[in-house]
Amino acid sequence: MRFANPTILFALSAVSIPILIHLFNLRKFKRVLFTNVQLLKEVQQQTIKQHRLKHLLVLLSRILFILFLVFAFAKPFIPSSKQSIRQGVNYTSIYIDNSFSMNLQNEDGVLLEQAKNKAKEIISAYQASDKFQIISNDLAAQSQQFLTKEETFKAIDELKISPNFCALTSVMNRQNSLFATVNASNKNCFYLSDFQKNTIDKHLKQVIDTSINYRMVYFNARPIQNISIDSVWFDAPIHLANQAEKLIIKVSNHSAEAIKDLPINLQLNNQSKALITIDIASNATKIDTIFYTNNSSRIQKGMVAIASEQLPFDDQYYFGYEIAENIPVLLINGNTLSSKYIQSVYQTEAIIKLSVNAFEQINYADFNNYETIILNEPTNLSDGLMVMLQQVVADGKSLIIIPSEKTNLPALNKLLNTFQIPNFIALQANEQKIKELNISDKIFAGVFNNFSENMQFPTIKKYFSQQNTALEAILKLNDGTVVLQKNKYKKGSVYLYSFSLDPSFGDFAKHPLMVPLFLRIPQISNYDLQLAYEIGKQNRLNISTISNPISEQNQYFLSIGSQQWIPEWKIINSNTYLLIPDEINQAGWLTLQNKQQNIRAIALNYNRSESNLNYLNSSALSDFGFKTAIIYEASFHNFKNTIAQDNFGLQLWKICVILALVFLASEVLILRFFSRF
Repeated sequence: MRFANPTILFALSAVSIPILIHLFNLRKFKRVLFTNVQLLKEVQQQTIKQHRLKHLLVLLSRILFILFLVFAFAKPFIPSSKQSIRQGVNYTSIYIDNSFSMNLQNEDGVLLEQAKNKAKEIISAYQASDKFQIISNDLAAQSQQFLTKEETFKAIDELKISPNFCALTSVMNRQNSLFATVNASNKNCFYLSDFQKNTIDKHLKQVIDTSINYRMVYFNARPIQNISIDSVWFDAPIHLANQAEKLIIKVSNHSAEAIKDLPINLQLNNQSKALITIDIASNATKIDTIFYTNNSSRIQKGMVAIASEQLPFDDQYYFGYEIAENIPVLLINGNTLSSKYIQSVYQTEAIIKLSVNAFEQINYADFNNYETIILNEPTNLSDGLMVMLQQVVADGKSLIIIPSEKTNLPALNKLLNTFQIPNFIALQANEQKIKELNISDKIFAGVFNNFSENMQFPTIKKYFSQQNTALEAILKLNDGTVVLQKNKYKKGSVYLYSFSLDPSFGDFAKHPLMVPLFLRIPQISNYDLQLAYEIGKQNRLNISTISNPISEQNQYFLSIGSQQWIPEWKIINSNTYLLIPDEINQAGWLTLQNKQQNIRAIALNYNRSESNLNYLNSSALSDFGFKTAIIYEASFHNFKNTIAQDNFGLQLWKICVILALVFLASEVLILRFFSRF
C-alpha cells in the first residue's frame, strides 16, 4: 500500500491527544462512611471495572477515528500492476473516431454512441482539477486546447459522424503539439475506435512519445457485406457533343461472399443514362465499362450508384465534366507552305479556333488565352519568346515545336534546354519509314479501333539527329530513331518533331496519321479536367481558362443545394485558383457560377479508405510501437472503476472515511449507552 499524500501522515501524532487525555483524566473518589459497607464494596468493585472498560473503548474509538481520518487525507492506494502511478494534475487527450465505420452497430447499439459514453466514463474517472482534450477525425481548431470536465462533456455531446478520414499519425501529431504547450508530467492518450488497418501508416513509430500513457479502447461492429464504387475515368480525354463515351468504373467487393448480378446505374444530369449488371468474386475488384452518348449540354453532372444499406457512404461516385465548345490554338508560322497542312487539319474540326501569326507579329499578352501554341519552323528565337513559352507551358499549356533547315540550332537548343530536352545535333539525310507508334499515349486514345503494325506509315527523308534521349517517344523510325517525342514540364507538355512538314522532308504532311496527332494535342492539352475531388483534402480549382476569372464585376461563388459560399482564391504562377471551403463536407456536385451563368460542375466524393473493413488487433498495435499500451474491450462494463484503478491504483481513501465515521459513531454510542448495559 502507498499514499498519494504521504506528508499528511505527520498528522498521526494527533493520536497522542486522546491518549494524554485518558492518562491525565484521573478521577478522585470521595470517601463516604456507612454503618454496613459489605454490600457497597461489592458494588464499588464492579463499577470501577465497568468504568475502566468504558474509557478504554472510548480511547480506542478516538485513536482509530484519528488514524483513519489521517489515512483518508493521505489517500492510500494499492498500485496497479500495469503501470506506475503518477501524482499531480493529469493532462488527458481522448481521440473519438467519428468516421463512417463508427456508424455501424453491434448488440449494444451504434459504435459512435458507445464511444461517446465510454469517453464520459473515462473523464468521470479523473479528478476535477485534471484537464482534457477531445479530438476527432475533423481535427478541428477547437481541439487545440485543454478543457475542464464540464466543457469536455459538452464537446463529446456535440460530436457527430464525419466524412473525414484521419490516420492515427495525424491524430498523434495534433496531441503531441498540444502536450508541448504545457509542462505536464502526467500525460494520457485514449483512442476510442474500431481500429481499421488503414489508419496506421509507416510514420506512426516516429511520433509515439514514450512519456505518454497510451490506452486503446476497441469497438467491434457486426460483420457486414460491403461493396464500394472506388473510382471512374474515361477512355477518351476530350468530351464532345453527341460523342460516344466509354466510362470505366472500378468496383470492389469487401466481403467473403461473391456478388452476382449487381446492378450499377449511371445518371447524367439527374436522368438515368445506362444500367449494367456485374459479378464480383469475394474480396476482389472488378473494372467494367459503361457506354453512353453525350447530350448537347455543356456541364455534365454524372453519378454511378449501387444499392446498399450496410455502409452507404461509398455506394455513389459523383463526377463532373464539360462538353468542349471551342479550343483556342495559336500557330506561330515561319513557313507558309507547311502551315497550310496544319491549317487544313484544323479546318475539319469546328471546335478548334485557330489563330495564325508570323513571328514578327507575336503578342505575348495573348499567350495565356490559348491551350496549344505551335512553333512552325522558327528561324530565330528571342529571349522574350523563350521566357513566355516556358511560363505558359509551366502553367499547363501544350507547345508543339517543328524545326526546319533554316532554324537557328543554337537558339532552338537553348529553348530545348529550358524544357530539359536534349539538343539537336545536325540534319540527317537518311530516308526511312515511320515504324512504331506509342498507341498507349492519350493522343491515340480512341483513334484506332483495330491497330495493325502492318499498316502503311509515312516516309521521312530528312530529320535532325539528337543526343540520347529518355523522353517519351511517340513516333519512331525503322532504326529506332525517335522523330516525335513528348516531355512533361511542370503542368504542361512539349511535343518536339525532328522533321519539318515541308514536302522536302517526306510525305508525313499528306498522310492520315498527321490528323489525329495535330487534332488530339490541343484537345488533351488542358481539357483533361479532374473528374472529382475528395472531401477532406485541401482542394483547389484552376479557373485560369475562364475569361476574367476574378474581378469585382465577375464575382464567383460555389453552391450546393440552397447553400452558397464565396471561396478564397489565389494566384500561383499566373494561374488563378479557387479554394474549395473545408466546411463543405457533403458528397455531390458543387456548382461554380457567377451572376450570369453556371461555369462548372465540381464533383465531391467521400474518402474510400474505410470501405475495406479490416481491423487491427492488439498484437498488430504492439508491432507498430504500442508495446506498453493498455488495451480495453469496449464491452467491458465496469469501465470507470477500471480506468480509475489503472490511473490511480486501488483507492482506499473512501474506505478510510467510512471507518473513521464508524469509530466516531462508536464513541458516541459508548458514551451514551454503555452505562445501561
